[in-house]
Amino acid sequence: MSKFYLVRFTEDYADEFDVSGMKVYTEEEFKVFTDGLKLIEKREDDREIEIYFGTNEYLYFYTKYDFLGIFKAEEISEQEYKTLVRLGLKEFGHGSVFDYAEHYEEEAN
Repeated sequence: MSKFYLVRFTEDYADEFDVSGMKVYTEEEFKVFTDGLKLIEKREDDREIEIYFGTNEYLYFYTKYDFLGIFKAEEISEQEYKTLVRLGLKEFGHGSVFDYAEHYEEEAN
């Protein structure tokens, strides 16, 4: 039986407003996401991370641990997953944060 996950984050942008997002994953997609997080955690340096989501706006994380700590994941039912996808909510909000983790291996090479 496959598993499904809902991952959310909320982060403050320059004490001006909150930036948030959510994404639902199949088990295979969730593995890609978590594998990216593991690569970020394993990197030897602890340089800051900047993730742009607008023309001049970006989220700034002082350390990789600041970035890794923003995500909240929970397992959801297949029916909940299908409902969110049907409603067009497979991903909502600022997806660039999820993209950074999902494609981190590409950046690392």
